[in-house]
Amino acid sequence: MMQLLPGHYKRKTGICIICRFTATFNFLNKPHFMRNLLFLFLSLFSFSMINAQTNTENTCAGVTINLPLINNAGFYRYNTDGTGANDNQTGYFGSGFSFYFKNGSNKFSLGYENPSLNKSLFPPKGGNHNLSVNIFEATVTHKVFSGIALIGGINYSNYRYRLFTDIPTFPKVDKKDETLGITTGVEFVPAKSLSVAVTYRPSIFSFDKKTYRAVFSVGLRYDINFWNKKSR
Repeated sequence: MMQLLPGHYKRKTGICIICRFTATFNFLNKPHFMRNLLFLFLSLFSFSMINAQTNTENTCAGVTINLPLINNAGFYRYNTDGTGANDNQTGYFGSGFSFYFKNGSNKFSLGYENPSLNKSLFPPKGGNHNLSVNIFEATVTHKVFSGIALIGGINYSNYRYRLFTDIPTFPKVDKKDETLGITTGVEFVPAKSLSVAVTYRPSIFSFDKKTYRAVFSVGLRYDINFWNKKSR
């Protein structure tokens, strides 16, 4: 019987882990699952805002550095013959920033984020494809417990899908889809300026192809205060 060498076993184990991560994110980004999760989130967010209490935290303003680490996007994959289908793609890392104003339990932010979605484990036949998403959003982050906050807001997203050919090396398909959507999520705050954010951004209106699109991300956020005002 053929035996796997240690190096082969490690590579096989690594591939299995990546595939499991991808399958999990693909399931989480399904419309029926996210509709139920979204309803639950909005109920919790509304309840917490209504029952918010005044506290003595500082009022401050500054910039947040966003580092999305794991991303999954539901998008529309175009084919060269004009057809297409809904698809999912997972990517790693990315960048973003936002300007914020914090008052008590609420933090109001205007920001931009570009989650990386350049790599695909299962590219379509005939060439490699590239998906990029640019997100502009306005959000409110409301602290509900010590170290836990809920995120809610609206966003404008630009999905760009390109399908490349080998000879010559230029995009065979280059499509842009603009959407308006909502931003939801949970933020875990282990330190004063550092947090871990889990966000879900589904589209509710599309200017182009009418289909389901959404971005699901897990990442780090770091706040840099530029202005503070002590509460009396």
